[in-house]
Amino acid sequence: MSQAAPLLAVIDLTITYGGIRAVEQVSLTLQEGELVALIGANGAGKSSTLRAVAGLVPIAAGDVRLAGESLRGVPAHQIPRRGLVLVPEGRRVFGELSVLDNLYLGGYTRTPEEREAGLERVFALFPRLKERARQAAGTLSGGEQQMLAIGRALMANPRVLLLDEPSLGLAPVVVEQVFDLLRRLHAAGVSMLLVEQNARMALAVADRAYVLQTGRIVMAGPAAELAASDAVRARYLGAGRMPVPPGGAATGPDDSA
Repeated sequence: MSQAAPLLAVIDLTITYGGIRAVEQVSLTLQEGELVALIGANGAGKSSTLRAVAGLVPIAAGDVRLAGESLRGVPAHQIPRRGLVLVPEGRRVFGELSVLDNLYLGGYTRTPEEREAGLERVFALFPRLKERARQAAGTLSGGEQQMLAIGRALMANPRVLLLDEPSLGLAPVVVEQVFDLLRRLHAAGVSMLLVEQNARMALAVADRAYVLQTGRIVMAGPAAELAASDAVRARYLGAGRMPVPPGGAATGPDDSA
């Protein structure tokens, strides 16, 4: 039986900055209901790939297709209407606005009735946000702001949720809470593409994963298999050392991964 057509397909994506190829011929897929992770060291091109998918970075070559329809050339502000929403790196909440107003902004593409239903869903996921609904977003803790950023994205009822480094800058206990939320969203059937420096946590929640190195996909497969791979464990999970290359020194774990 053939596999269903992917909900999201990134096809031979190439991104350039000033003539330098930051990402070259990256291809990946996301099926309905999947959580797919994109891991790699700092500077590998992970966030650039995600931003290109969201329409925030120009595509030099290749295509991004959502449910078979090309998003290349679609203005970034129109892409959420197509069903693809980004939770940006660093959260990027509107600090002077209240929690409630931030959430309503996330639901700008929906009808008033849909926004109210979305608000109920978000408050059920994040009771703390309900408690702080009238509070200025800039006064929330980092973890609470991450909850708000994810809740704001969910207000659009996306077909695909893009998450760019959701654990960045958070205390370990808060990171656990964020990834527990991702597990719950996954169990509820939310389709997610996750970019994450914390490879161990990302592989623990993902169905499948891709490893990006210097702008190219170098490994891909079920997350559990990648987590058990000696090469991935050595370079990205801090377990052991990579083999010594001919005529060279051993390459240890990349501390930035």
